Amino acid sequence: MNETHRDPQLYPDYQRFDLDRFAPNQEADKQANFGYIPFGGGLRECLGKEFARLEMRVFAAMLVANYQWELLPNQDLTMIGIPTPQLKDGLKVRFVSV
Repeated sequence: MNETHRDPQLYPDYQRFDLDRFAPNQEADKQANFGYIPFGGGLRECLGKEFARLEMRVFAAMLVANYQWELLPNQDLTMIGIPTPQLKDGLKVRFVSV
């Protein structure tokens, strides 16, 4: 799995630490099957996969329950529909503790 995420044919600068490498708006990992496999697969799939997904849901629930969300001004809210409906430049928000 580690070597898949370091494939120079998919990621030309694969040795550089890049938090956005697997972001939804990046295309490199979508050019080949299994270009992005964060939990592995098959019989040896990560045992913590479902726990990690649960943790993400809890985190999102805590953001909704404990913070007021404010849209930052002057954003381009243009929607694009391919591959899924999303904002062209993402959605920038400020979280204010309630």
